[in-house]
Amino acid sequence: MKGVPMNKIKRIISETLIGIMIIPSAVSAFTTAPVGNINPIIQTVELREAANKVDFPSGKYEAMPLIDENDAMNAGIKGLWENGKFKYTKEEYNKMLAARYTDNNSLLNVEIGVNPYYEVEIKDNKANLTVSYVNNVMGEESPEEYGLVKINDDEDIRYKTADGKLQPIEILDAEEFTLDPAIEEYGERITKIRLENVPISKLGDVNQFIYLENARYVRCYSEWEDLKVDAKPAKGEDPTENMYGINNFDLNKMVLVESATPGLNKATLQEKVNEAKAIEQGKKTEEAFNTLKAAITTAEETLKTATDQEALNQGVATLKAAVEAFKASEDVKIPIEGGIYTAPVEVMHADILGQ
Repeated sequence: MKGVPMNKIKRIISETLIGIMIIPSAVSAFTTAPVGNINPIIQTVELREAANKVDFPSGKYEAMPLIDENDAMNAGIKGLWENGKFKYTKEEYNKMLAARYTDNNSLLNVEIGVNPYYEVEIKDNKANLTVSYVNNVMGEESPEEYGLVKINDDEDIRYKTADGKLQPIEILDAEEFTLDPAIEEYGERITKIRLENVPISKLGDVNQFIYLENARYVRCYSEWEDLKVDAKPAKGEDPTENMYGINNFDLNKMVLVESATPGLNKATLQEKVNEAKAIEQGKKTEEAFNTLKAAITTAEETLKTATDQEALNQGVATLKAAVEAFKASEDVKIPIEGGIYTAPVEVMHADILGQ
């Protein structure tokens, strides 16, 4: 690098290494923001997946959280996925959580506290994510409770969307803590949230976690017969440097539960086909009538093969135009003396029969 001072080169290398070091790692299924006075909710994300588009069919899915399966804390979660689908239904999973004397480590990562049955809606090539926190949990010693609380009650909990905008989460469900001391310290907990247009991610990249500004994760549980409360970030920690984040969803572990393709409305096109088939040639030309019949055949084929409503709607419009064109076409005329064409064939037939 001719002409560049050595101390400047060293500074560039140093800044590059620091930039690499502040990228959130995937060493744990639960994470807080990286240190170094970097707010991950507002920093520029340069490693985002190209265009953040989803190539999955539109619809509603159940999905696993994007976790590091080598982390011992995730042993229970990774065991819930088997042969390309969830090992248990969501209802079966919730029943196991509520069973007495259950070892929760075999069912979830208690440091996360989220229900691993994520709800993902794919719409317009965007992903909307619904996350709930486990409920009605019977731990090894007593009930346990999980949820989110606001750090500042007067502010929204916000996250960064796929297009880099800060947006408030939608709170779908909340309820009071019932266990002391969580009820005294926090009162209400948020148990279900929805995030629209979340970033698309893979394990280890910058969007593996979705950071929630102004959110604190709270877990109340029993340890040696004493009720304890864990909070992340803790009250003594800087909520910006230690921002709480939830795992994104795993694109490779999704099951379609409801297709977004509605039942196709074929009734209108079928009605137009029936009406068109009832039309007689009358005084119209053979060519015009054949054109109409071809349009009817095309519409019938559309009824058989259409996979979306737009094709059916277009079929209605096309057949309607064909019918109107047929009705507006000229009547058949016959030649008389002097090469002048006049009366329709039907009328001439009637005159001939009347002679």
